[in-house]
Amino acid sequence: MSERVAPVSFAPPTSRRTGEPMQFARKALGVSAVTAVAATLWVGLAAPASAHNKTWTAACDTKTGKTTVSVDLTYYNADKANTVELKDNDTELVAVTNFPDSFKTDKTVAGDVAHTFTLTVKAWDDTDGKKGFSFTQKQTVPACVKPTSSSVAPTSSSVAPSSSAVVAPPSSNAPSSSATSVTTSPAAVAAATENPLANTGASVTLPLLLGGGLLAAGAVALFAVRRTRRNSGQ
Repeated sequence: MSERVAPVSFAPPTSRRTGEPMQFARKALGVSAVTAVAATLWVGLAAPASAHNKTWTAACDTKTGKTTVSVDLTYYNADKANTVELKDNDTELVAVTNFPDSFKTDKTVAGDVAHTFTLTVKAWDDTDGKKGFSFTQKQTVPACVKPTSSSVAPTSSSVAPSSSAVVAPPSSNAPSSSATSVTTSPAAVAAATENPLANTGASVTLPLLLGGGLLAAGAVALFAVRRTRRNSGQ
């Protein structure tokens, strides 16, 4: 008996090398996409946290006659407290103040005088200032308007009361001077009247002494006469 041989079909061989490049490209594309997303997130989150942006300006406006200083600090590290201080010459516009990641303020002062503003910022993650997060900066703004006359008016009005106050005491002292003259006048009259009385007493004493002497002499003479008569009668 003859054996039947099953037909054999030959399929073209599949090349493994043809599929490998496609799979590698897909894997590479996926890795690149993940890397790009991670990099974007890192830049969006990490970069602002270390930026430490600082902006501050000072200027005088001739229209308003005011000088304005503005401070804007952003993206500071809020893990610990940072500090800020703002001075106008020796006057503190903002005392030492703690802030987390941002700080903003606007201060307005007179524009008819010059100002020197000093801004001091201390970041906890830059204690020596080498990174530029901590700093002390100054800005000088000259006066942009002239002093108004209204500011001088109160000075003249304040002098007026003082001048009237100086004139008032002499008028109040006038009655006292007249009272003094009235008080002194009787004393002078009394002294004048006492002096003649004293002189008159001295002139009366002398006649009294003379009269007494005469009486004594008369008594002695009378006694002598009487004694003489007695002696004659005997």
